[in-house]
Amino acid sequence: FYLDRLPVCESHSQALKTALIYVLLVDPSECQHSFQVQLTHYGYILNELRLQNRRLRPSRAILLVRSHNAENHVGHSDSEVDEAWRDDLEEFELVNGSAIKWG
Repeated sequence: FYLDRLPVCESHSQALKTALIYVLLVDPSECQHSFQVQLTHYGYILNELRLQNRRLRPSRAILLVRSHNAENHVGHSDSEVDEAWRDDLEEFELVNGSAIKWG
């Protein structure tokens, strides 16, 4: 779930060729980490990356995925689930800066 250590780029060229991809589940089941917990762990990673020289930081991307398991939504409509993770993401971005979004 969380890397023991982040990759270290030795040069700007290497950093430009490196990407860290994070996959966050917006509708986890009860036995999985909540979206908010996943964002918190991603925040820890951002803090570690910010300790590195900016020119030596790898690019990063977040993929937000949905599991579409009916069991995940017991008692909650899709719109309630959407609103919850969007609110969590908006709050995360207020603290950590906004992200560029596609899709």
